Amino acid sequence: MRLEWMEDRRLVKRAAAGDGEAANRLVSQHYTDVVRFLLHLTGHINEAEELAQETFVKAWQRLATFEGRASLRTWLHRIAYREFALRRNIPDFVEMPEDHMDERQCFVGPLVEAMAMERAIAALPDSLRITFLICQVQEMSVKEAAEILGVPAGTVLSRLFTARERLRRQLAMRDIVSAAEQTEHRFREIEGPQQNAMS
Repeated sequence: MRLEWMEDRRLVKRAAAGDGEAANRLVSQHYTDVVRFLLHLTGHINEAEELAQETFVKAWQRLATFEGRASLRTWLHRIAYREFALRRNIPDFVEMPEDHMDERQCFVGPLVEAMAMERAIAALPDSLRITFLICQVQEMSVKEAAEILGVPAGTVLSRLFTARERLRRQLAMRDIVSAAEQTEHRFREIEGPQQNAMS
């Protein structure tokens, strides 16, 4: 990670000085990751690619201002998020309690079905969905997410906690409904032969 950060800084300096090869290397290294992030946010590949292009245009315009305090990946994700937020007119959100631990590593288990999780994530409010996607799907740290979103780390933690709780409830409710449907189906199968025997 440290070597990658140093290499990015070297490439940024060269690109800012007009080195086209360095600029192309930066794009090839980060473009796909930024598109994937924006695709999770928008749900549309065309819009994601359009926003990614806008992100890199803005990034190149500001390349000389990149100081390297955050990683280039974090910096690009922050620009991408801002472009998305501006397009969607996403307002500021009410802050939540900040006293929850980060449990990112242990939340998504292998037993959760991918499609059900995707639907549950899509149903979250924007503030929770975006924070969850940055940390859980993009696998960025709480500190990086705070940089991207421009909010305190505690706010990221509280949004993650709330997002996970809502996802747990939604998935639990889905399991309850699914179990009820299966039980009802079994009852129909049992009652069917009994009714036929009585007639």
